[in-house]
Amino acid sequence: MSISDAEGIYENYPIFRFIKRITFFTRRAIVYKSLLWTILFCLGILLGSLLDGTLILSGENWGLLQHPTIWAFFFIQAIVPFSINFSLKRLFLFLKKNDLIDSDLDLAKYIDVLKTYTTRSTNLSRMCYYLLFCVGVICFAWNSYQNQAPYKFVGFDFWDSINHPFGYWTTRLYKIYLWLFFLPALVHIQFSILMTVNKLLKEVKAGNRLRLKPYHQDGYGGVGRIIKIVINPVIPVLIISCCGVIGVFIIHRNFGITLGIGLLILSSLFIFIYLVPAVKLRKIIIAEKKRQLTEISNTQNSIFYSLIKNKPDLMHSNIDVLNALEPVTKQIKSISNWPYLNSVIKVISIVNTPIILSGIKQLVPFAYAMLGNIRH
Repeated sequence: MSISDAEGIYENYPIFRFIKRITFFTRRAIVYKSLLWTILFCLGILLGSLLDGTLILSGENWGLLQHPTIWAFFFIQAIVPFSINFSLKRLFLFLKKNDLIDSDLDLAKYIDVLKTYTTRSTNLSRMCYYLLFCVGVICFAWNSYQNQAPYKFVGFDFWDSINHPFGYWTTRLYKIYLWLFFLPALVHIQFSILMTVNKLLKEVKAGNRLRLKPYHQDGYGGVGRIIKIVINPVIPVLIISCCGVIGVFIIHRNFGITLGIGLLILSSLFIFIYLVPAVKLRKIIIAEKKRQLTEISNTQNSIFYSLIKNKPDLMHSNIDVLNALEPVTKQIKSISNWPYLNSVIKVISIVNTPIILSGIKQLVPFAYAMLGNIRH
């Protein structure tokens, strides 16, 4: 496999092979063909809702245009393949050439590691994919069952319940595509990237092969790019999901416990995906900082001994070197042991804003009641 062949990774999954073969635009990349399918599904569902007359429903009922969650799925379906594709290309570029890891380490072999995971050639990767597929089947079955009795389960009607046949059956087709094949494939690619990077860092740590760049522009000695390869595909999912929940909150003044739990699960997965490489990187960074600081300390001690031995011909230049090494020491010490931790915390805080808003909304009446009781 070519180091730049991100397209080949997608072709390791049945749904993307199907998309590639069935779509007419043969010269376009799979991610663009996937986008076309997203548009087609969106138009099909809009048509079905239009035929049912459920674009907007009265009262507490939810029409298609009143249901932000389905639009969040469309945006995720449209954007995330491009995001993962970008991370794959970043990973291939890093494995082809970087100035952090010793050149004697064969990084090209990790392309084959990634391929092994995405082709489900290991027990772990195979189990992960089948688990994701089973979760998709369960979600589809529960959603189909729930939509047959909307008043029983949620207390109101909505555009894709069994009461609206075009909406119900178009979304059955769409959710089979989305939950059983499309999302499991994307999540599995993300899992494969994570496991490949984790395996690489394990070898780097064992051989002490990483060299920090104290003045690298990312502010993390250059290792920030490794973290970004892993976490960047998840950020759009979090942001889109958050916007969808906020949309529900604005339209209906409440988003329910299910959406709140969903956000918390996504946030937890994001933290886990960050921690898997970050924990290993932390140990690598600490060891490398210690090595560099020891080298500087040894140089400083050598200069110091030459000064106290009164070598006037070297004194001026040695003092200059000694002074120059001090800010270098401070720069090395300033490198964070947890790259992009503050950014991760900010993303998690922003994404969970709806839960905080809902909590405040629930607590305000309780606080007023408590104040009323105190006054009486």
